[in-house]
Amino acid sequence: MNRPLVFLSLVASLTAGASAQCLTAATGASLQPGLVKWRASDGYASTLDVDDEGLTSPAIALTAFASFPMAGAVGNLDRMWVNTNGAIYLTDSTLGLLQPATPAQYGIEDLTEMRGAAAGASARIVAFGDDIERSAVAGAVWDIAVDQTVPGEVRVTWTDAARFASTTDRFSFDCTLYASGAVRYSYGSSIPADTRYVGISIGNNVGSAASPSRVLTSNADSGSEGLLYQAFTAATWDLSSKQVMLLPNGLGGYFSTVTCAPAFHKAYGTGC
Repeated sequence: MNRPLVFLSLVASLTAGASAQCLTAATGASLQPGLVKWRASDGYASTLDVDDEGLTSPAIALTAFASFPMAGAVGNLDRMWVNTNGAIYLTDSTLGLLQPATPAQYGIEDLTEMRGAAAGASARIVAFGDDIERSAVAGAVWDIAVDQTVPGEVRVTWTDAARFASTTDRFSFDCTLYASGAVRYSYGSSIPADTRYVGISIGNNVGSAASPSRVLTSNADSGSEGLLYQAFTAATWDLSSKQVMLLPNGLGGYFSTVTCAPAFHKAYGTGC
């Protein structure tokens, strides 16, 4: 099967699933069997600066599928760490790591951190590369939940977040990893425009300092480079109320497509 047909069949199968999930609430599945749940406020030890809100979860075994395929990444990616600052790090359990290799300290906010610009740096899924913490808005319930109850899917949801030091932000977003190696990001409607990174990286010093930022809503393609990202500014942020899929392109890199918008309902959007 040639690449165009692979593209069409893969997008069709995954967007069908995405459309079916567009009306799923940002929270509410926390009591389902098999859900691993943790909160940033529960006292888990941070692998980063103790003064930062960037707490990383304990290592979580992937159970919805055996491992996440990423061509060129270090090892068999069967473990993940979820960071409060909108990133997921993936590693091989046999490496015996106590934390991700070369994580970002205050959210993935530059190309060096996006690349994992060091030998052996962990692969990273960056749904929202920004320095975020709990929302201070009345009624907000800061929560990060990991749901592996659907076979072939790992969904991580960040609920009621805020940019560092903001007293007015309250926004939510999620990230779903598929057994195929595809990743879907879904964003609520109330996310403020700002400078931040979004994308996917195999880590391990992939690419170079010249690896370009690409517009994810315009069918971006990274070719053979296992790094696809967009460096947003306040003027270019356009993912609120949208879903974006990043898919392996068959060449070692990734391509992007917008699959559904708006992404959330309840207080975070209107559903599709």
